[in-house]
Amino acid sequence: MIDVVSLPELPEEQCYQIWADLQGEMVSLGILNETDRKLMNLPYAENALALNITIEPKGGNTVASVENSVAEITLH
Repeated sequence: MIDVVSLPELPEEQCYQIWADLQGEMVSLGILNETDRKLMNLPYAENALALNITIEPKGGNTVASVENSVAEITLH
């Protein structure tokens, strides 16, 4: 689980998106909406090398904007 409550609010045109690093491939785990700011279970966590939270355009992105990474959690 990851606690996303402490993330600062973003401008309306941006969102937070969570990614799993699966052997070098970044797989989207979804977008964090204002109502999602709570503890959440994450798929792929047992196989992921790391989890990343990035700032993306509203609606999310198909590719992680790693230059806009706000958190990286190494798992293995």
